Parts: sequence; structure tokens; C-alpha cells
Amino acid sequence: MPTADVVVVGAGLAGLGAAIALADIGARVEVVARGHAATHWTPGGFDCAAPPGALTSRAGIDRLATRVGHPYAILGEDVAPGLAFLREILAAEGLAYRGGLDDPLRAVPTAIGATRRVGVVPLGQGPALEPWSAEERLVVCGIAGFKDFWPAAIAASLARPAVWAGAGPDGDPDGGPARVESVTVELPGQAGRRNVNALELGRAFDDPAWRRAAFQRIGRGVGAAGLRCGRGPGRVALPAALGIAK
Repeated sequence: MPTADVVVVGAGLAGLGAAIALADIGARVEVVARGHAATHWTPGGFDCAAPPGALTSRAGIDRLATRVGHPYAILGEDVAPGLAFLREILAAEGLAYRGGLDDPLRAVPTAIGATRRVGVVPLGQGPALEPWSAEERLVVCGIAGFKDFWPAAIAASLARPAVWAGAGPDGDPDGGPARVESVTVELPGQAGRRNVNALELGRAFDDPAWRRAAFQRIGRGVGAAGLRCGRGPGRVALPAALGIAK
């Protein structure tokens, strides 16, 4: 009969981090989980602490640590070394991060048309932590047939100024994009598809030739939306389905 020294219940960041740390010191670990954990639903950043009014994650941790019964009242001092531990593991696998506990919290867009305040994101999302310039635009680029990303609805929500409250450099509410637009792009071999999923897209993006053709189409689509080189600053929001192995 299989045995284990520790059974970890849950496969979110806390569960997986605990399982890795225990395995590293020689424990026999079993991870038990059901359904999708946070690593499936979240967009990759580390939401360490962002209570209203906190300008950095560390300030948020310190504030929450004063609340009786809050987990940070017990574990607040462990957040920084825990974050460093996870970042080292991820960096070794090629997933580097930008930002830290002392960097300003920024409001970054999400796939449901809202924003979340965060200070640590994957390096590929790093530009999201930069303050918005006065004329900067955001183009939400969707993929035709992809059922989990609705660019027009996302853009309509992100066009509301209230969504960007606290996005400015000092937490002010006037820090969002000047305009938000949407575009949908049909990728190679996807004509007529109505039920494309993230796994299919991820596998396709791992093919270098397909990926080049796909990015060419994305570039043309974003250009058609008016976000062209030399025609003003802007950023592009894409669904998180750009590869599995690479």
C-alpha cells in the first residue's frame, strides 16, 4: 500500500509550494486536489496583498497582519521568503517575474473586463505595471472561435473609468488608458471553428511556423484597430493561451 509522510490537500499556489518545499527536504508527499485550483483561473501574477489604500504589497501585508484572525497575523513575515522561494523555482523553469513587494501596486486588466491591483507579474506581462501615458490606448485582441475570451465585452467593461480606480502612479483614479477598443483575429487553420479551447491554442502556438503565421495575423488585426507603429502609444491585451511547452 502506498504511504506518504505528508498529504497536501489542494493544488493552488499554497498547496503546490508546500508540497515542493516538503519534497525538497526528503518527505514523501501526496497532493490531493479536485477541480481547478487557483493556478488554472488566475492570470499569473502574485496577489500578495492589496487592501484599499495600500500602495505596495508589503504595506498591505503589514496592515492585514494587524487584524486578529487574519492568516497574515501569523504568517505575514513568511510571505517575502515564500515569494522568493516560488520565484526561484519558476525562474529555473523559464518563467521569470517582474516586480516585488515594495513596488507600486498597479491596476492591471483581467479577462473578465475588470482590473486587479498587483505588483508582481510574469515578465511577459511586465509592461502592465507601467503607468499609462495621457494618450495611450488599449486594444483587446480576441481569437475567433475561442470560447473563453470575449474581446468586445471585455473592452466595453474596461472602457469605464471606474474600473481603473487606483491605476495612477500614486493610487489616483486617473491612470487608465485613454481609449479601449477590441478586435477579433482568425488564426491559421481555425476558419469556421466555434469551440476552440486554450489547450488546442497552446499546442498550436508551440509550433514555430504556426506561431509566426499567427502573430502576423494578430499584428494585422491590431493594426486594423488603429494601433500601428508610429501612430501613438498603446498596449495589446491577449488571452493567456500562447503556448504550453514554450
